[in-house]
Amino acid sequence: MGDLILVPIVNIPGYLSRSRYLPDRRDLNRLFPGSPKGSLGGRIAYTFSDEVMKHGTHAIDMHTGAIRRPNLPQIRYTEGDETGFGMAKAFAPPVVMSSALRESSLRATYFEKKIPSIIYEAGEAHRLNAASVRFGFRGVISVMRHLGMLPPSKKPQKRHIKTIVAPTSFWVRAPQGGIFSPSTNLGQATIANKEIGVVADPFGRKEFEILSPSDGIIIGILREATVDEGDALFHIATSQNPEKEEAQIQKSEDHLEHAEEEFPGDIN
Repeated sequence: MGDLILVPIVNIPGYLSRSRYLPDRRDLNRLFPGSPKGSLGGRIAYTFSDEVMKHGTHAIDMHTGAIRRPNLPQIRYTEGDETGFGMAKAFAPPVVMSSALRESSLRATYFEKKIPSIIYEAGEAHRLNAASVRFGFRGVISVMRHLGMLPPSKKPQKRHIKTIVAPTSFWVRAPQGGIFSPSTNLGQATIANKEIGVVADPFGRKEFEILSPSDGIIIGILREATVDEGDALFHIATSQNPEKEEAQIQKSEDHLEHAEEEFPGDIN
C-alpha cells in the first residue's frame, strides 16, 4: 500500500513559454535542492524539495527528449542504487542503463537524501507520442506493483517486453558542419564501423561517412538537417547482440500499439 504523489508539471514557467529553461535561461534541473531566497528557479526547486520530495520514499522523474532529439523509451538509474535498479527493471522499458549523477540535478538530490529514484526518458519535446505515453503509464503501474503499492494484476501476465540492460552508452558527433542525413532510426541495431549516416556540404559534392564506433542500439537521434561540427547526432547504447535486441524492441512496440486495453482506466 501507499500513496502516489503526482506532479504533472514542475517547471511551470518553462512549460508556459514552451522551453525547458526558466525566464533567466537557467535549467531547473541544475538548481536542486534550491533555496527559499534564491532565484525563481531556486525557489521552485526548494518548494518541490520541501513540499514534495520529503514526503516520498521512492521517485520516478519523467522527461521527454529535447527539441528535434527524440529518445527511445529508456530508464536511467544511479550506479549503486540497487532499489532504483529494481524499479528500473520493474518499469520494463526497452532499454535500462546507469548514468552518472549531475550536480544539483533532481536525481542527485534524491540520491543524497537516500531516496531511490529513476528517470524515464522518451519521445521528443513538443510532440505527443502514443507509444512513449503507454510505456510510461504502464511502467509506473508496474513499479507500484513491484513496491507493493498495488496488488498483483488479476489478468494472466505474459511478458511481451524484454528489457535490455545496456552496460554503457555514448554519443556520436558530427565530424564537420553541413547537411545531416541519417541512415538508421530509433531502436535499430548498429555494428562497429557500419555507416549510420552522412554529413555533406551544401552542394552534396563532399560527403563524410558517420561510422558507428561499436555494436549497439540507437536510443537517441537528431532530427535536424543542418548541423555544426561536434553536434550530437546519435545516442547509442552498447550491446553484445544488437540485432536480437532490435527484434525485441520491435516486438515491444508492436505489443503496445496493438494492446487491447486503453490507458489510463484499466490497471487490473
